[in-house]
Amino acid sequence: MARKKLGSIDYTPIIVLGALLGGAYYLVKSGFFSSGNAINNSQLTAQNATAVNSDLQAAQASGEQQQQSNTSLQNIASSIYQFGTDSSEISVGGTLSDTAQSNIVDQMSLIGSLVDLLLVIKFFGTKNVGTHWYSICNSLGVGCTAVNLNDFFDVVLSKQNIALINQNLAGNGINYTFT
Repeated sequence: MARKKLGSIDYTPIIVLGALLGGAYYLVKSGFFSSGNAINNSQLTAQNATAVNSDLQAAQASGEQQQQSNTSLQNIASSIYQFGTDSSEISVGGTLSDTAQSNIVDQMSLIGSLVDLLLVIKFFGTKNVGTHWYSICNSLGVGCTAVNLNDFFDVVLSKQNIALINQNLAGNGINYTFT
């Protein structure tokens, strides 16, 4: 066996550990260890789309009109998701900042008709999110739960802000309630 020089470091364990961690990260990100709820998430996505499309057809058949362009409504849906998932706005305890919550409420106040609201819900679709601040979904993208807009609000908004959104919708003559 060869003699080591005094002060020399054997990097072999560090390299092996790095390779193992890197390989595990790759396998997780590639879906090798897919979460058990992946099938449920795709089913929820399909169910949500079917329900929203049905409600949208009923609203349009009853004479409700779209007031904003699809692009504007897509931007509202996108902004809501961005404000709700901005990691700089989430405290260590997982609470979304008052500013980000207010931004979501402001976006929802732009909706002027039931058709507009249903289109925002449709464009939001379902998003895979971590339902707790400590979720590995937030760091590795694994174990995420698919949520629709209503469930997303439950995760990121206070009950007071959900009630405020409902008041704004009612004030605009929109008969819809987020729970």
